Amino acid sequence: MRSYREVLAIREVWTTILLSALTRLPIFGLTMLITLHVVETLGMSYRLAGAVTTFVTISSMISAPWRGSMTDRRGLRRTMIPSIVVMTAVYAVAPWLGYYPLLVILALGYLWNYPIYTIPRQVLIATVPLRKRRAALSLDAVSIEICYMFGPMVAIIIASSVGTRATMIGCAVLAALGATGLTILDPPIAETSGAASERQTPGSSSPDPRSATEPVAPTQSSTTETLAVEGTARDPDAPTIDVPTAHPSTTSALAWVNRFTVAILIGCLAAGYTLGGIELTTVGAMREMGSTQAIGWVLAFSGLGSALGGTIYGALNRSVPMPALLTLMGLTAAATTLATSPLQAGLILLIGGLFVSPTLTASIDQLTSLTPPSRRGSVIGWQGSFLNAGVAISAPTIGAVIDGVGWHQAFILSGVVAAVIGLAVGAVMRTRSRRSFP
Repeated sequence: MRSYREVLAIREVWTTILLSALTRLPIFGLTMLITLHVVETLGMSYRLAGAVTTFVTISSMISAPWRGSMTDRRGLRRTMIPSIVVMTAVYAVAPWLGYYPLLVILALGYLWNYPIYTIPRQVLIATVPLRKRRAALSLDAVSIEICYMFGPMVAIIIASSVGTRATMIGCAVLAALGATGLTILDPPIAETSGAASERQTPGSSSPDPRSATEPVAPTQSSTTETLAVEGTARDPDAPTIDVPTAHPSTTSALAWVNRFTVAILIGCLAAGYTLGGIELTTVGAMREMGSTQAIGWVLAFSGLGSALGGTIYGALNRSVPMPALLTLMGLTAAATTLATSPLQAGLILLIGGLFVSPTLTASIDQLTSLTPPSRRGSVIGWQGSFLNAGVAISAPTIGAVIDGVGWHQAFILSGVVAAVIGLAVGAVMRTRSRRSFP
């Protein structure tokens, strides 16, 4: 746990994690509150409530890379302030609107959603020494998991006492406070000149002058750099590949796109598909077992496993390839089909959860290692969009499998998708390339 102590000793790290949690907790709660508000307060059907959630998800998927690119170009404050203004205004009026105006205002408002994934991760990457980056990103992943577990639960408990309208406003105010605190502190989201060398710890080797965090001497068009892809960038134990990079002054908006980054993003899509499939199939399985009251705590086992896995992964001395973690996550998800009781399902999901946070952490670590510093916000946003897209795709397909052949086959499909794509991504990562940017 020494690595965590060293990371948390950095002021920008612990303040960013705390303020981000203050924003994420109510944002995750609002996701569940929207459904509850449409069904209970407006008296509409779950189908119509699902339509609102779908539009919000699509808007968030569009928002993530766009807002991430904005942080790259304009910085933290100029990106966050519009979100604070728009999201606060949206939830100041949304609780009193009818169904269709509510759908429209939320769909438009969430285009300016808080960049609750992009900015915190950019801060951690910019302020933490390279050898401690995995620990910092793991802390962030664990924080997300905790917020995801408790945000909706607390929101529903409060809504049952004071109603959905007051709870929605309270969540919006709390999220705005967290975002405002982060805006006031304005921690760095990009490495300054010489920052990488200043953060080198005693006894560590000097950074590779061709590394992704340092300027690269330009040729006529671009150059090639060597990065560790199977593990964390510049991990001495990880095999390396050669990928193209460009001089910062000539880096285009799509400079980070190559077959390695695309492969990792497809892996994120598969991870989202599996996670969405697990949630939906668990509901179907518990209903068929006659244990609907167990849905909450069975899914909590998965969340607990993810938090534990993230903590363990961040404390490891070396990284684990994202494709391997994705494959293991898929295999354990498929194994849940063997459960014959809620307890067995919970225990298998607990084991499978151990690979969830590490998979997502490794994807961010490796993506940002393959990305020019000036484009990290954009690529982190795309990672979130691909993850959410996977969750969105899983709902109709896994739902159809549950209705057609049962929850056993749905668990198998959920897991096999991640396992197969994990193997494919691993195969891509083992290839070599010396192609330059056009």
